[in-house]
Amino acid sequence: MGALNSVHLGSSGLGAPILLAILLSIFKLLWAFKGNLPKGVPWPGIRSKLLGWPRASLRSMVYAREMVEESYYRYTKQSEHFILPNFLCDDVVVPRAELKHLLSMPDEDLNLLEALKDQLQPWYTLMNSCVMRNFYTVQVPAVRYLDKLVPPQIERMMEEVGNSLTLRLGDNPEAWRDISVFDTVEKVVSQVGNFFVVGDPLCRNEEYIQAVFQFGKGLFVAATFIRMVPKFLRPIFGPLIAFSNRKNYYTFAKHLTPLITQRLNEPDRFDPKNTASQDVVQWFINRSLTLPDPRDQTPEFLTYRLMLFSLAVVQVISVATTHLLFDLYSFPPSASLIPELRDEILEVLKAEGGTWTMHGLNKMVKLDSAIKESMRLSCFGTRGCTRKVIKASGITLSNGLWVPNGATITTPLWSIHHDEDIYPHADQYVPFRFYNAAKNQVSGSKSIGTTSPEFLSFGHGRHACPGRYFAAVEMKLLVAYLLLNYDVEPLVTRPPSQWIATNYLPPMKAVLRVKRRRPQ
Repeated sequence: MGALNSVHLGSSGLGAPILLAILLSIFKLLWAFKGNLPKGVPWPGIRSKLLGWPRASLRSMVYAREMVEESYYRYTKQSEHFILPNFLCDDVVVPRAELKHLLSMPDEDLNLLEALKDQLQPWYTLMNSCVMRNFYTVQVPAVRYLDKLVPPQIERMMEEVGNSLTLRLGDNPEAWRDISVFDTVEKVVSQVGNFFVVGDPLCRNEEYIQAVFQFGKGLFVAATFIRMVPKFLRPIFGPLIAFSNRKNYYTFAKHLTPLITQRLNEPDRFDPKNTASQDVVQWFINRSLTLPDPRDQTPEFLTYRLMLFSLAVVQVISVATTHLLFDLYSFPPSASLIPELRDEILEVLKAEGGTWTMHGLNKMVKLDSAIKESMRLSCFGTRGCTRKVIKASGITLSNGLWVPNGATITTPLWSIHHDEDIYPHADQYVPFRFYNAAKNQVSGSKSIGTTSPEFLSFGHGRHACPGRYFAAVEMKLLVAYLLLNYDVEPLVTRPPSQWIATNYLPPMKAVLRVKRRRPQ
C-alpha cells in the first residue's frame, strides 16, 4: 500500500482540511499515545525521556529510511525485532527470517484486510465503507478474473496501449516532444486497465479516466492525513478532510452508473456463454446476484465497488512504470540496454508470427528482468507485508515475543531489497540481474510476478497482491510499445526520486524527450 500513497499532496484539492489535520496531528504528538505494543522491544530514534516518542515520530516522517536502515543492520539482521515510532502507526518490524511464520498465521489471528482498512480509512474516504465487505469473496476474485480476461486479448490490449501512447506522445517523426512521464503513464495505465473493466468506448473517455486516478490521489492523501488525527476525533474531522474528493467520485459515477443500470436491465447479459459482455463490470454484477444482501445489487453500490477496483488497477502500476522508465533511459547508452531490449522484443515477435501473445510476453525474459530489477531498486517504501493483530489474546512470534491485539506488524522491505548480502551492488540498477540469476539457476530469480522473502514488492504468501500478473503484462506491453515506436533522448543523470515520510515516489514532474520512430 505504500505505493498507493504515491501522489502529489498539492494536487488533491484538500487545502484547508489538510492544515486542520496537521494541527490535530500536533495534538496527537503531544498526547503521545503509543497504542498496544509489545514490551521490551527497542524503539529506534527515542533519544530521551522528555517528549521522546513525539520527537522520534516526527524524525521518522523525514528520516524513515535512515532509521529503518540503521535498525535493520542493528536489530533485524541479528534476528531481533524493533518498533518504528511513527504517529500514523507504530509498527513492529520483524526480521526476514520471521516472514514464513508470520505469513502462515490464520487470518483470524493476523489480518491483512484490517491493516488495509487502517491505511485507507474507508469509513471516511470511501463513499460507502460497506464496500470493504466480502473483500475476499468479491474484490480479490475480481482481480483474478481479470487475469483470465487478459491472455486471449493481448493483441487487443497492445492496440489500446498504442492508441493511448500515440495520443499522448504524438506521431511526428520529425519533432522531439517533452512529456511529463508520471502524468502520461497514469493516463495510459488508466485507459488500458479500464479497457478490461468497463470496455470501449468508456475506457477512452478522458473525463472518466481522469476521475479514476484523481479519486485515487485524493483518497490516499485524505487517508494519510486522517490517520494523523487522534482516533476519537476522526468521526468529526475525517469526513471534512475527505469531503473535497467527492467531486471525483461523482464524475466517475456519472459515467459508470448508467452503464451498470443498463446492464442490469438486459437479462441476456447474465448468460455465461455470452462472452462479449464478460468484462469486469459484468463480473461484479453477476457476483452481486449471489450475495444475500440486496444492497449489493444496486447500481450505486456496484459503482462504489468498481471505483475501489479501478483505482487499485491504476496506482501501483503507474508508480512502478514511472520509476522503470527513468531507470531505463538514465542507464549508460554505451551499455546498449535499449537496443538489446528492442532486439529481444523483435525476435520474440517474429517467432510469434508478428502477433502479440501471452506466450511471447513470457519469452521476453530480459525485459522481465529489467522491470523486476527496477521494482527491487525503487520499491514502494520502507516497509511491507503489513498485517494487523486481531486475535483478542494477541499472538506469539517464533522467538517467543508476544504481540498484543491491535498492533501492526511489518517487514523492512527497503532494507531487504538493498541488502548487499542478498543483492550485490544493491544500490545500482542492474537490468539483467534476474535474467543472469535465472541462467545460473540462482533461487529467487523468477519472473516479475514471483514473490519471495527476498523480493517483496508485491508482498508474499497467500495474500500476495493478486493483481501482480496483470501489472506485469501491462508494464511489459507499455514499455515494449515505447521501445519499438519511439526514440527517447537518454538522460545524463536520473532525476531523483523522493521520500515522503515512509513512501518512495518517482520524480513526479520530470520529463523525457520523445520522438516517433520511422517505420523500420
